Amino acid sequence: MAVTASGNAVSPAAGSRGVALVQEIFREVTRGEIEKVRARLEAKPALIAVTATGAPKKYVNQSLLQIALRTAQFEIADMLVAMGADVNFYDEANADGWAAPVINDAAAAAVIRARWSATQSKTRSDAAFATLLSILEAGADINALDSRGGTVLGRAVFEVDDRTHGSDANMVPETVADVTRVFAELFARGADLNVIMPNRGRTILEAYRSRPVARYLVPAVQNS
Repeated sequence: MAVTASGNAVSPAAGSRGVALVQEIFREVTRGEIEKVRARLEAKPALIAVTATGAPKKYVNQSLLQIALRTAQFEIADMLVAMGADVNFYDEANADGWAAPVINDAAAAAVIRARWSATQSKTRSDAAFATLLSILEAGADINALDSRGGTVLGRAVFEVDDRTHGSDANMVPETVADVTRVFAELFARGADLNVIMPNRGRTILEAYRSRPVARYLVPAVQNS
């Protein structure tokens, strides 16, 4: 993985040694090597602002925090937040054309790591949810929009709908518990159910009312 940087962090212009240093911290994040990541950041705090470029393309222009979220390295993600990572970072030039703020990745991770079967890890689900909470507590903008005009609520709905395929069949009680708390937290923080989805011309509830994911949205309407 090659990398570039934002702010005063290391950049390719700093020479091959600087580039190699930054490449390695990204590899350490994806491998879950928290103590190595911590040591590098303590030695050179500016590294917390670096972003990735090159291969793999799915990580281009993402921050260390985003990559920690996308690779399910939640302990590292929590550490990065505690060390001052930008919780409102936005990968504006993402290679796949879909750029999103950190909060979207955090909510997606919490849904993806929910227990979609009774045998899946509660520990991992709890870790993903705790990281979402830490990012919200650190000041992430609940109303930030991705490059397509989508909200964090829309992203969470998308991830649930993508896993249910129009059926309640794979929603075991563990699923409902894990996913319910994600939506409850988003609504408690001010997520807006009435935002018009730019690709559908309707609100999220209007678009998904007949889908299984609506069970997580209707309580917000009843309590409003």
